[in-house]
Amino acid sequence: MLLSPCSSPRLLCGLLLALWVPGLSAQRSTFDIIKGSEVVGSVSASRTKSGDRTRYVMTSYSVMDLIWKQTVTSAMSTEYHGDTLRACMSSIHVNGSVRDSSHMTTD
Repeated sequence: MLLSPCSSPRLLCGLLLALWVPGLSAQRSTFDIIKGSEVVGSVSASRTKSGDRTRYVMTSYSVMDLIWKQTVTSAMSTEYHGDTLRACMSSIHVNGSVRDSSHMTTD
C-alpha cells in the first residue's frame, strides 16, 4: 500500500526536512526484542549526518514479566565532529525510574 505524504505526518515531516536542510542525510533501523517466541519490545538505531557532524542515536523499549512486570527503556546518543567525539549520553529507566545515566561533552 502506497502512502501519500499528507496521510502520514511523520513521512511529511521527513520529506520537508530532507528538502529544507541541505547536506543532511540519515539512516534508521528498527529491530524486535524477542523473549522466547514473543516480541516484547523494539530497538531503534539511527545515524544522521549534517556537514562534518555525525550523530548516532539508539532507543529501546521493552516490557517483560520476570517476577513482576518490568518496563525497560533506554536511550543512547553519540555525536562526532569530523573524527572527534564531541558528546555522548546514555540513560536506562526501569518502570519509570532512572537506573543509570551518563553525559559527557568536550570543548
